[in-house]
Amino acid sequence: MSESKYSNVHDVAKFFDISEPTVRLWVKKGLIDRSCYVKADTTYRFDIPAIEKHLRGEVEQAYEQLFAVSEPDEFKGVESLDEDF
Repeated sequence: MSESKYSNVHDVAKFFDISEPTVRLWVKKGLIDRSCYVKADTTYRFDIPAIEKHLRGEVEQAYEQLFAVSEPDEFKGVESLDEDF
C-alpha cells in the first residue's frame, strides 16, 4: 500500500519548524489555503508540498507589492542624479 500524501498537524509543525497551535492558527487565519488540507469532523490532514507552494506564492506576491516602485509624477522626465555619485 502506498503512503498517503496527507500529513497530520504534528508533521506540518515539524516540517515548518513551528508549533502545532501555530499550524491551527494558520488554518484559522487562512494562511494555509483550504485547497491544502482536507477536514473530516475535527480531523485535519495536510498536503505539505501544496502548503509550501502556497506560502511561497504568498511571500513572492507580498514582496512584489512591497517593493513595487512607481515613479511619482513630479520626478517623471528628471534625469537621475546617481550618475554623478
